[in-house]
Amino acid sequence: MIAEVGLAGIRLPWRFGRTDALASWLDERPWTVCGGVLSLGVSGPVGSDVIGDVINNSIRQLEGSRFGRDVLVQPCNLDEVPFDAHVQLRSWLELEAVPSSDEGWRATARALADSEHIWLARFRGQQVTESVAALRRAIEMLKKRDARAHATVIVLCEDASTDAQHDMRRGVPLDNPGWMGAPLAHWDRYLHHRLAWESAGELDRAMRWQDAIGSVRAGDDVALEARLTSLAKADWDALPVAVRDEVIWWTPKTGQSVTKRRPPPRGPWSGIGSTHRAQE
Repeated sequence: MIAEVGLAGIRLPWRFGRTDALASWLDERPWTVCGGVLSLGVSGPVGSDVIGDVINNSIRQLEGSRFGRDVLVQPCNLDEVPFDAHVQLRSWLELEAVPSSDEGWRATARALADSEHIWLARFRGQQVTESVAALRRAIEMLKKRDARAHATVIVLCEDASTDAQHDMRRGVPLDNPGWMGAPLAHWDRYLHHRLAWESAGELDRAMRWQDAIGSVRAGDDVALEARLTSLAKADWDALPVAVRDEVIWWTPKTGQSVTKRRPPPRGPWSGIGSTHRAQE
C-alpha cells in the first residue's frame, strides 16, 4: 500500500509501517462478515489524512462503485466530551440519542443490521486506548442483541502513547535514487527526503518543520543544516525529562557515561528520530 505525500513542493510515494498487515485486513472485507475494530497509530492529523486516503482508495478498489461514497472520517476529540461508545455509534448512524437501556441497545442493533457499516474515526486526546476498548465492547454487545448487527471501525489514533494494533506513525519516501549524485540540482527532492529522514519519517513533524524552514534559500545546504539542528533541539528540549533520560540511556554514544546506572522503564520514546542531531 503506497501513499502519495506532498512535501517540500513535490509529491512522492511513501510506504508506512505495517501497511502489509492493513492490506491483509482490508482484503478480508470484514465489513461484509462480522465487523470489528482496527486501531492504527498515526503521527497526527496529517498522518490521519494520508492514511485515511490510502484506506479509502483500497476500499474503492475492493468494492468498486458498490458503496457509492467514500468512508467518512469521524473526528473524536476525547478531551472535549467523555467518550460513550454506544452514543458515538448512534451518532455515526445519524440516530437520535436515547437513554442507555436494553431497548436502546436493541434499537441500535437493528439499525446496524439493515446494511454494512464502516467508519474511519480519528481519536485524539487522553484515554484513546480505553476508548478503543470501549468501542470493541459496545460492538460485541450489539451483536448479542442482534446477530446480524455488525459495524466496522478503523480508528486512527493520533496520540503517540496509544497502544494501537499497528504502528503507522513513520514512513519512508520511495524514489528513484538517480538524483542523489547531484542533490542540490534537485533541491525539491533533496529537501523532501531530508525532511523525511530528519523527522524519522513522522509526517506531522516533517510538515511542521517544512513550514519552519520556508525562509531557507533553495540550494543553501549550510543554512538548512543549521535550521534543522535548531528545530531538532527545540523538539528535544520540549520532551519530558523522563523520556529524554530514557533516550540518552539507550543511545550508545551518550549512554557510555552512565553505564552503572540502572536502565529506566521502557516508555513511548517520542521524538527519538530527531534526538541524535540535537545531542551532537
